[in-house]
Amino acid sequence: MAHKLMENLIKGTELEYLEVDSAGTAAMPYYAIVGDLRTVMDENGINYTGHIPQMIDRDILESSDLILVMTKGHKSDIEYRFPAYGGKVYLLSEYAEGRRKDIPDPIGMGVESYRETFKMIRFYVEELIERLKNELKD
Repeated sequence: MAHKLMENLIKGTELEYLEVDSAGTAAMPYYAIVGDLRTVMDENGINYTGHIPQMIDRDILESSDLILVMTKGHKSDIEYRFPAYGGKVYLLSEYAEGRRKDIPDPIGMGVESYRETFKMIRFYVEELIERLKNELKD
């Protein structure tokens, strides 16, 4: 959700040049945007065409300036598996607002859980965008 939401929100802004991508600690290329996730993405007008899930790996970490994750567990997993890149890894909530708060994974919890998670992600992505815009001014 965060990847496609971020792309959507920076389109037409001074941040449009940013390359935004997504990779998971347990993602598989055959995972698809279906069911409740699709419903929530459609309700919010988020275009997810062409999204193919991928696993985080050394190449992705090497080529990225910043890695934002949803949970402390994701952060710990990446730091354990790839200690050289730990300095690039932050919780989305931490980087966007300075709070170390997990964003729960709504998988299997029903459409309302997806809606609540989407609201959380949207809040933090909007805060992230403001932070990045302010950093551009400095």
